[in-house]
Amino acid sequence: MNYLMHCHTSIPKQIDLEKVKNTLNITHCGLKEVKETLLNAFYQYNHTPELASHLMFYSPLCGIGKTSVAIDACKAGDLDFVRINCAQINDLSDLYGTSLTPGLLLSKIKELKTTTIPILLDEFEKCHVSIQNSLLNLTDTSNASFYSPYLETNIPIQCGLIIV
Repeated sequence: MNYLMHCHTSIPKQIDLEKVKNTLNITHCGLKEVKETLLNAFYQYNHTPELASHLMFYSPLCGIGKTSVAIDACKAGDLDFVRINCAQINDLSDLYGTSLTPGLLLSKIKELKTTTIPILLDEFEKCHVSIQNSLLNLTDTSNASFYSPYLETNIPIQCGLIIV
């Protein structure tokens, strides 16, 4: 359990929506619908503290710069996040680990030192349906943890998803 010794549950902070909006308008021309959808998700994040870990943004449009918009918005809002490229996940062991390897989720939690974590799922539509379902399950409030074969225990987690 030393692996996660310095992890904590962070308190959600307010996102400066005006700063995010101005940054996105400067750094990204067009993409009005994508920006508005993301700003609406951030607004909900600010005004629904009990659901702050369940930040959700999704846009089905391909190749329009959603990842860049999402990354710039998180940075402008001073929101720590983890980026996972779903196109690189071949099976659930890549995500949750094995008895020998920690897996992406555990590694990213250790990297950010928090179990309250917005996850930017890049290229979500390119991963297998079973992996998509497993990732979406993490945001279900009845699933407050995931099993880590590496640590042989359940890891408490509150994660929101930013799907692009």
